[in-house]
Amino acid sequence: MSIRTHSRQIIIQCLFQWSYDPLDPHILIREHTLNKKNNSFDLEFITSCVKGCIEKQQEIDTLIETTAQRHIKDISPMELAILRLGVFEIKYRQDIPYKVSITECIELSHKFGGPSSHKFINHVLDTISKV
Repeated sequence: MSIRTHSRQIIIQCLFQWSYDPLDPHILIREHTLNKKNNSFDLEFITSCVKGCIEKQQEIDTLIETTAQRHIKDISPMELAILRLGVFEIKYRQDIPYKVSITECIELSHKFGGPSSHKFINHVLDTISKV
């Protein structure tokens, strides 16, 4: 597994936990990286994305709701964490090609989401990438 892929897994775990317990991003990141090898993840990338998703949460959630035509509360917390990361990367991380973000989020949905979440995530992120 690549460092970025592992980092994205840590990010969605932080965002998932944050949706239930809005702790300081640094606390979340420390909790989710504590027992992992330092060379297996990119701490700067994780910090940027977790803090960015939390800071831009209102804007990101509005985009998700509008595109998905569902209220945020009707989206599973894990799908929402993956979508928040994907939207953040697409809209605020111009250093990452949107196709990479979408592909990585689809892979995360296969690993952590429900049986058809990859279709939903692909649809939402692909639509947002074209806006």
